[in-house]
Amino acid sequence: HAAALVQQRHFIQRDQRSATLMKLEERRLQKAIEVVDVHLNEREYLLRSGFSAADINIGYSLHLGYRFVELERCYARVADYYRRLTARAGYRASLPRHWQQHLGWMSEE
Repeated sequence: HAAALVQQRHFIQRDQRSATLMKLEERRLQKAIEVVDVHLNEREYLLRSGFSAADINIGYSLHLGYRFVELERCYARVADYYRRLTARAGYRASLPRHWQQHLGWMSEE
């Protein structure tokens, strides 16, 4: 859902974008984040055993989707979880050197 939103907002020409598709995918992304938010109750990571490949996978979707969903306001546990993920040394090392903000380089055009 996040990938579809990124494509619509940043790679498809404005006159060819689908407002209906964007609204649908935004709502689908919200529903998926709701599931993660509930799952994170009393957990730091998705698995009780700690950080895993599952967190990398979900973290990637959150990395793409954070611009489309207000994590802080709507999903406190996911917002905390995302902060934990982005604070990890491996996450920081994966970003290009010039990035100061996650997707800040992408304009709305």
